[in-house]
Formats: sequence, C-alpha cells, structure tokens
Amino acid sequence: MKTAITSHLEDYLEAILFVSGSSGEAHASVVAERLGVTRASVTGALRALADRNLIVYHPYQPVILTDEGRKLAQACANRHRFLHRFFRDQLGMEDTEAEAVACKVEHVASETVLSRMAEFSRYLAECSQVNLSWTSEGALLCSREAQLKDCNGCSRYRQAVSD
Repeated sequence: MKTAITSHLEDYLEAILFVSGSSGEAHASVVAERLGVTRASVTGALRALADRNLIVYHPYQPVILTDEGRKLAQACANRHRFLHRFFRDQLGMEDTEAEAVACKVEHVASETVLSRMAEFSRYLAECSQVNLSWTSEGALLCSREAQLKDCNGCSRYRQAVSD
C-alpha cells in the first residue's frame, strides 16, 4: 500500500472535499471541472488516492473520502484558506493573486513557517502599537507615524527585499 502523497494529490483531495459538500460524495466529472483537468487525469488521481486508502473509489460511482482522507483534505483546505487570507489581508495582495500564491505555498511551507505566519497574524491583530496598511502602490504604511513627531522607530526594518 502506498502512503506518500504529492502536492498534486493534495489538490485532488481538497477538490473532492469541496465538491462533496454535505452529501459526502463527489463525482469525477465535477472534480475534473473544478480543477480544469480531463476526466482521464481525474481517474488516474482517484486510483492513486484509493491505493492510499484516502478515498473509496469505484469506476462510474461517486467518490467518498475515508476518515483519513477527510482529515488530510481538511488540513489541506485549512492551510490553503489561512495562506490565502494571510496574503490578502496581511500582505495586501489582490484576491486572485493571493489565491494563486496560496495554492503554491500550501504544498511547500513547513509547519514552522505556517505557525510563525499564524503567530505574526495574531500579533498584528492584537498589538495596539502596530497599525499597518498597504497603499495601492504596494508601500507599507504605519498609521502611528502620523501621530508621532519624527517617528522612525521601525524605519530600520523598512529596507527593500532586494537590498
């Protein structure tokens, strides 16, 4: 029995979770449509997921996530949702770009990276000393600077990424 799961298969699990909704069943054609792939591609992925006991799959029948498959799919979906919101809300990215980046990063970010991003998000949400926002040009602004004369308390951290 195979156990390793690729980012490609994680995308299929996440799609199955999404399209199965409350019924708990997903049709391969709907999964193919959601992912923008052919039905043949879905069939290959479904077989691979079934080999790993993550789904119950029989040709021409709806797919059902196993308990383990549902747990893994939900973890992928949660990671994706968090990253999408982080990129959109904390980094000020447009929604479509935040979505695209989240799709890529969710498969490569370690638990350490994700937990630190989450902690950073909590810090920004809870700290009354920091009030950051992004301009339409992509510059980071702190609303406290306008309140404090000659504020440069955090200017040393404002170097461009390429510096």
